[in-house]
Amino acid sequence: MILCDHHIEKALRDGNLAIDPLPQSGQLQSSSLDLCVGDDFRIWNPALKAPATAHSIDLDNVEISEILDLTQPLALNPQGLIAIDPGAFVLVRTLEHVHLPIRSKLAARVEGRSRQARLGMGVHITAPTIHAGFSGKITLEIINHGVFRLEIRPNVSKLCQLIIEKVSAIPKRGGSASFTGQSTVLGTPRGRQQPS
Repeated sequence: MILCDHHIEKALRDGNLAIDPLPQSGQLQSSSLDLCVGDDFRIWNPALKAPATAHSIDLDNVEISEILDLTQPLALNPQGLIAIDPGAFVLVRTLEHVHLPIRSKLAARVEGRSRQARLGMGVHITAPTIHAGFSGKITLEIINHGVFRLEIRPNVSKLCQLIIEKVSAIPKRGGSASFTGQSTVLGTPRGRQQPS
């Protein structure tokens, strides 16, 4: 069952869902909650695409958070915006910290929004599930499939929506071990303390 707007508000009031900063009324839709992008935009190092080079990753053995050094910050343009060129792939976490207490029996999906999708922006590719027990900022995997350079305001632009769903019972396992409490767009590297 997907929660509607007033059930989302009730979950927030009752502590069954925590979002910081608290969403404003304009972020609520009939059956979802819009989230804003943060300001930690990162791209894969362009040198990885250098001519006559090849790179591969063993997907069964990679510790994704350990390859953060292969990314670099994406700089603001002179207008203070992030510009995503056609074909570009960008990682950024949401401004909002989302917590789905396991006792609340809630999980969520993060999805793009129609306005951006119609311009060719994929906001959260292939991994929409936010598990019961998750706590942290949500990483968005943005790709510009369109023909326009897309400009984003850090900490302001609403690029995704959270669809909150009821889970059948309290799960035995909570969250995602790799990404709950993540401190970077790729998770939290081993040996680095997670934020409280």
